[in-house]
Amino acid sequence: MQEVQTPCPGCGISLKVPNPNNADAINCQCPKCGKAFKVVFRGQAAPSSAGPETVLSGDRQTGTSQAANDGATQLGGQPSGEATVLRGQSGATHAQPRLVCRGREYTLQTGRNIVGRKSTQKPADIMLDVDDQYMSRQHIAVTITRLANGTICAIVQNYRNTNQTHVAGQPLAAGEEVILNHGTTIKMGDTEIVYRQKS
Repeated sequence: MQEVQTPCPGCGISLKVPNPNNADAINCQCPKCGKAFKVVFRGQAAPSSAGPETVLSGDRQTGTSQAANDGATQLGGQPSGEATVLRGQSGATHAQPRLVCRGREYTLQTGRNIVGRKSTQKPADIMLDVDDQYMSRQHIAVTITRLANGTICAIVQNYRNTNQTHVAGQPLAAGEEVILNHGTTIKMGDTEIVYRQKS
């Protein structure tokens, strides 16, 4: 049986979503906060390869993490609101989250991290040392939330960019929030960076 563990997009508790019938998609609802979301299992691939995709409503509020529940939670319910697609399994509990760009690592702090190309006029929290005219100076925001059980939840969204962003090869629309997993690629303009949170 395939399953995915993911933080709730509403309150952040760790939820285990089973797929006993190998369905393409499962509608879920958080038992704690009632947030509805959908998990899409693409091609029934093993979790270590392409993995499932999780679809979250686009109105998630970021901020302080909530205490995680003990163990697995089985979900049910109906989704609502606009959907945001994300790929893979979230919730790894390993090393400091970071972005890797052209061999250089940039550490992400807990909370919101504004990322863009290096600039003195519009500085970002993390300024990538690249000469990419298609990367905005304040391009994306990566929000890191640490749950009580040590799980890291990383979410990316567009910030004040006027240029395109792709996450795992898919365009990131305005207002979308996508959970990042270890190894997820983010393309900002013509520059590809990788999110890592394992040693």
